[in-house]
Amino acid sequence: MAAEDKKIELEIGHVLFVDIVGYSKLLINEQGELLEHLKAGKWGSGWGQGVGQGANLDSSGAHRRTAARRDFGSACHLNARLAHTYESVRQGQDAIRIDERIKALVPGDDCPDGAIARAKFRLSGLLEPLREFVSGDLKGVPPDEVALERYQLAVLERDYPAAERLLRDLSAEFEWPELAFGHTRSVNEALLAVARGAEAGTVESALVAARAETEKLLAAHPENFQLHGELGLIDALRGRKEDAIREGRRWFELEKTPTLEKNAAEANLALIYARVGEPDKAIELIEKLLTLPSILSTMWDSCMTQADLKWRWVWDPLRSDPRFQKTLEGPEPKTVY
Repeated sequence: MAAEDKKIELEIGHVLFVDIVGYSKLLINEQGELLEHLKAGKWGSGWGQGVGQGANLDSSGAHRRTAARRDFGSACHLNARLAHTYESVRQGQDAIRIDERIKALVPGDDCPDGAIARAKFRLSGLLEPLREFVSGDLKGVPPDEVALERYQLAVLERDYPAAERLLRDLSAEFEWPELAFGHTRSVNEALLAVARGAEAGTVESALVAARAETEKLLAAHPENFQLHGELGLIDALRGRKEDAIREGRRWFELEKTPTLEKNAAEANLALIYARVGEPDKAIELIEKLLTLPSILSTMWDSCMTQADLKWRWVWDPLRSDPRFQKTLEGPEPKTVY
């Protein structure tokens, strides 16, 4: 990208990020003090928020300190947005560097450790960073969130009995984030039934229950277009090809945000294609999406990295395809943005 003193904006999600190469230097010094660099920026409230709509570097390019501003909460918040930005363009080492800065600013905060583990998993293609994280000292993390982290690892390890046990251990009061983990409890239960090869009747009952709950959520939150993608995946696992593709395309068509969520919708569509016997369409999308920014601060089934494609059981229909194998063997393509 261009030099850090130029007014260059990077569109990621539904805000404009300042040139990420120089952003950390311009934004926050090593003590976590905010530095003035935004002009009339507005704080966003959606995914990828952090530097404000239309934010530019200060016209002089100066690194002037805002008088008496030592707001460490805001500093950590902005650093987290920066880490998400680096993750989104697959600059894992830079994301880790920023997450380490957050740990230094807020000792005892375990959240960066999870992000660091995910970044290392995707950089290395190995599960060891995730195993080290979930087996470490997580006393500062709520029990349900610990169980959820361990559940996600168990699914990647294909230890489905452990995954089912961890899913059952989650309290009834646990609120499933709409975007952070991708699926509700009922959808996760249905996915596990498919993954472990349960009897056909058991699988169908679980998928029907998951679909009914997802339809209720969509009726209550029609603005949550991702739920169409959920319906599409459920229909794909039920063998309802036309319905699955229609719902998957529906998310993509309705999604208003131009970059991250749009790419997430296409990644979900690629997964649907893979599950309904359309490998050509699935691989075509995969090859494209591996070069585009992606939401990677999550553990979605359709996260588009070589590591996710390698370990997630949902992509098994493509394992024997030489094109898919080649995609996993070569170096990960450079993200274009």
